[in-house]
Amino acid sequence: MDLTDHSSIERAVSEVTSRHGGLDVLVANAVRWPTDAAGPLAESDPVVWQTALRANLEGTAATVRAAWPLLAQSGHGRIVLISTGVTRQGRAGATAYAAAKASLEGLMAALKWEGRSQAS
Repeated sequence: MDLTDHSSIERAVSEVTSRHGGLDVLVANAVRWPTDAAGPLAESDPVVWQTALRANLEGTAATVRAAWPLLAQSGHGRIVLISTGVTRQGRAGATAYAAAKASLEGLMAALKWEGRSQAS
């Protein structure tokens, strides 16, 4: 599965669902590390930085989007998004990675409300 290719993500979710007859849990642990955007933010190429965000944030969001209806269909679906300590402690040259992974916390916080509204 390629985190930067949404059709690849959709195919992977479809294949897993076909093979196992449904989807109960999504563990989004994929990462693109080290990113090509490693280095100081002031020196990073904006296009390369954006690619790192697309893989590590948008790729995860696309995976959740593809899995969401299947998880809802199961009646007890769960989502686990894996982040990193780099979001709190930092790491030189990891600005794009840290920003993308920290965004997963906001994504998950919003998703819990979306899940509740669909359940009611």
